[in-house]
Amino acid sequence: MINNASFHKRPHLKTRIEKDGHILEYLPSYSTDLNPIEKKLFQAKSSGMKYHCTEIPFLKSI
Repeated sequence: MINNASFHKRPHLKTRIEKDGHILEYLPSYSTDLNPIEKKLFQAKSSGMKYHCTEIPFLKSI
């Protein structure tokens, strides 16, 4: 399972993966539910904006 980056869609990549007996599956274009880091980024952005914080220790504590 890979994202939709243009370099993942090159024909030789698909050929190689299928030749090795695998099936190539692409993630939806924007899949926040399948990407756990998105939830943490949202928390960090909203907390940081709320407090106008630029302190690294505070951001690490989120």
